[in-house]
Amino acid sequence: MLAVALAASLSSVGTAAFVTYTSLDQWTSATSGVTTINFSEFPTGTLVSTQYSPLGVTFVPGDDIIFADLGLFASDGVGLGGGGQGVGPIEMEFSTPITSIGVRFPTIFKYELYSGQELIAVSQFTATNGGWSFAGIVSEIPFDRAILRNEFGGATVIDTLFFGGAIPGPGGLAVLGAGAALSGLTGGRRRRNEKLPR
Repeated sequence: MLAVALAASLSSVGTAAFVTYTSLDQWTSATSGVTTINFSEFPTGTLVSTQYSPLGVTFVPGDDIIFADLGLFASDGVGLGGGGQGVGPIEMEFSTPITSIGVRFPTIFKYELYSGQELIAVSQFTATNGGWSFAGIVSEIPFDRAILRNEFGGATVIDTLFFGGAIPGPGGLAVLGAGAALSGLTGGRRRRNEKLPR
């Protein structure tokens, strides 16, 4: 049985159901076609907008910045700050609707997932392991936009971004609730090794 860690603050908007993960390995096993962005592909100080569009994601409005901080970003010392080193939200638009997203993050933030203009999921995560903390979602309803924000006025920063499509097991996603568990999900793990233009 695969345990699913639910975030402290978890809500499903409308009839959309989703499952949250605090383990990258568990999230990856429920996901296929994973794309990984670690933000070390471009120099620090780079404002990010369409640089990652060949991988299927655009950052809007284009004021998120790549910066270095060994204390915040455990994997490689480089990450992304919303609105200029963490002072605003991080908003992403996906060229193709997806069903899963995950990040390594060092602080606290809330996911808002949208299908068109409809808000389909909201979930908040708090880092428990510094820059190695992971927050992932698999949604029954595909989404094409995600906003990460810190509601408490602190920085919105991420170390690594992961996204892809989910492979529901027999019976689909498990029923959500406190202490919910998820079993029977399997999935292939693929990493895209696509080269980005510099």
